[in-house]
Amino acid sequence: MPATACSSSDGGSGSSHSNDDNDDHGSTSGSIGGSEENSADSSADAARDVRIERCAYDKTDGYIVRVAASNSGEEVYTYSLIVEFTDPSGKTVAIAPAGIFKVSPGATKSGDFTIADQVGNRPSDVQCDITTAVRKPPMNL
Repeated sequence: MPATACSSSDGGSGSSHSNDDNDDHGSTSGSIGGSEENSADSSADAARDVRIERCAYDKTDGYIVRVAASNSGEEVYTYSLIVEFTDPSGKTVAIAPAGIFKVSPGATKSGDFTIADQVGNRPSDVQCDITTAVRKPPMNL
């Protein structure tokens, strides 16, 4: 159940990385802190809060996605996402984890996430779908 989708045309291999426009966010592949709320509610709320702002394939960098989270809740949340890249035929060509950390109530944070293309010569038209979105209060370490 995709939470949001976006497609784009751009022009590989590169390395996985994230560029932070705001503090406290980037990519993650681990689990994110515990929560008292129901995970089904968390997923539904997170799906409403997240969107894809950019989806592209670049011959140099690989698959690039910019995701944003607008916190509709009443407390600080961290968002854990899985983004799926598909080619024009609908075939999955890449999957990337993404995380946006410590988004205050009413605030929006975004981040760029890149996954290297190990095969190269992919089609320039890719579509991105957020296939998993969960929000939880951040862990206090």
